[in-house]
Amino acid sequence: MTTWPGISPVQLVRVPLLLMIVSGLNACGHNLTTDYAVETQSAVVELRQGPTQAELDAPTKIVILGTGTPIPDPHRAGPSIAVIHRGESYVFDVGAGSVHNATVARYKYDIPSLYPTQIGHVFVTHMHSDHTLDLVEAAYTMWWRRPHGLAIYGPSGIAEMVDGMHRMMAPDTRIRMSGTQPVQNPDGYRANVTEIESGVVLEKDGIRIEAFAVNHGDVKPAFGYKITTSDRSIVISGDTEVSPELEKMATGVDILMHEVISDTGLARNSAGFQAYHKRSHTPASDLGRLARAAKPKLLVLYHGLYYGEPESRMVDEVKATYSGDVVLADDLDIF
Repeated sequence: MTTWPGISPVQLVRVPLLLMIVSGLNACGHNLTTDYAVETQSAVVELRQGPTQAELDAPTKIVILGTGTPIPDPHRAGPSIAVIHRGESYVFDVGAGSVHNATVARYKYDIPSLYPTQIGHVFVTHMHSDHTLDLVEAAYTMWWRRPHGLAIYGPSGIAEMVDGMHRMMAPDTRIRMSGTQPVQNPDGYRANVTEIESGVVLEKDGIRIEAFAVNHGDVKPAFGYKITTSDRSIVISGDTEVSPELEKMATGVDILMHEVISDTGLARNSAGFQAYHKRSHTPASDLGRLARAAKPKLLVLYHGLYYGEPESRMVDEVKATYSGDVVLADDLDIF
């Protein structure tokens, strides 16, 4: 290896590596000086006493933490949507990569309640892995500094999953609490789990969250959620085909956030997969017809299966049967 006086081989490796990281971030559209609403450093420990008056007075926001599917995607984390109300974050599904995106969004939009230890509530639509893989990260990221354990709501099976999560992470909690590390909250990792049925699952501080049954093929139960605050009404479909209940819950809402599958892409699948998807998901043309009946002010597409079709074509396929406002969500979009 070539050397220069006063510079070690390790330093020579670090310099190009740092340049590669910075160049890569810029190439991905991340401007290190302008992309964030607040100045950021690496590995910031945030301890928060509670929402500020500005947070309490802010309008309800929706942050897309992930729009992907079970198929690994370099551009999309697993499905996850955060609703921010009065300085608290209510997160619906926690697909792989969504907790990291919550950290990015915390600084990108200056939303302190999206710092992982400040996320207090997670609502799971159904028990498929692509909707739950980051549950352990949500509960255990720096758990010893969490003000309280995560409140988790979901269908039957969620308690079993959380019990397994605690067993898997027991070596971590045991080592940290038996050693010399200061542990601010020994119970910070403990989750409060509620197995839900259709109906209101949470009502507090001006937010009302209602679960309703959806048709996700063989997955039963599976839920969508309706969120109502003083300034916004939102429906999150979860994974589902169209149904009268979904149409009823979505009628007239400000924002309908709905999964979708490309009609053209679906036609490329085998007969077996086409039948499966039509019983479990919503083709774009069917979603357009649902939106035409429900008339949301805005239809937001997420968790899209494209099967080789250009992503932008999904909006065109929906608009073939619907003339209202439609957008295709990307990770870290805000509404």
